[in-house]
Amino acid sequence: MATHDHHCPWVGNCIGERNKGKYYIYLWVQLTQVILGLCVASELEAMELEGQMAGLTETQSKLMGGYLAIDWVIMICIAGCLFLLILLHSYLASKALTSWEYFRWMKITYLKVWPKKYGSPFKRDTKVQNLMLMLKPRQSKCAIQWEMPKAFPKLVL
Repeated sequence: MATHDHHCPWVGNCIGERNKGKYYIYLWVQLTQVILGLCVASELEAMELEGQMAGLTETQSKLMGGYLAIDWVIMICIAGCLFLLILLHSYLASKALTSWEYFRWMKITYLKVWPKKYGSPFKRDTKVQNLMLMLKPRQSKCAIQWEMPKAFPKLVL
């Protein structure tokens, strides 16, 4: 797998060079769905508080309110996790790093010789170019031919 990032158990697939942009969009779609779910739960809670749930007994109404409260807590936790994942992958993409490289730098053979202070040896000139490299759809099934630089870049302090 080219530019392996990580294995995602929720997607049931490895995330790498060819599908990382789709994975990033998937995270945004999931966050949007959770936010819409929170809106629906809020509307149901408002209807329940106003007594507009026709045909429900008092016990059923209280039970519904309890379920909605639990639903809120779960969805807020999921939304928080999704938001953190989006932030992490945005940061990593802007630095042209995979999560594997970021968390296991010294265990990766080609990075052991590359000082971490220089960042990714595969980064582009700007963070926007790095992000676009992730989001840009691949025209072919071929992976990008990555090469380690011949010399260390100049550090700008």
